[in-house]
Amino acid sequence: MARQLESVIKKSILAYLHANGVFSFIYVSAGMYDPRVKVWKKMHSSLSPAGIPDILGIFTYKNIKGRFLAIEVKTSTGVVSPHQKAMIDRINALGGIAFVARSIDEVQYNLREIMKNAEHE
Repeated sequence: MARQLESVIKKSILAYLHANGVFSFIYVSAGMYDPRVKVWKKMHSSLSPAGIPDILGIFTYKNIKGRFLAIEVKTSTGVVSPHQKAMIDRINALGGIAFVARSIDEVQYNLREIMKNAEHE
């Protein structure tokens, strides 16, 4: 099977979330064009720190009322950066839901686990 592009995986995950009533969107980090080297560079500041996951949203299920949802999307061979791992860990530590997904199957699995745990709370 051919490797999917990250952009295709993002769109598929977003379509799945929308079809299941999850308010969500793709986070697009603003960059700045550097004409000297003719490339776009990501700009990070305290207003837009490094490592923000690709898909952001709000997850609600039974007793889970509006928890922040953050999904870092990677291809099957994509590598999570230290900034991305730190951001995922921070979001989870603060009560949000954050994880890495390489497919819709991984999103479905993670959300099912969260819903299963909500049943027992």
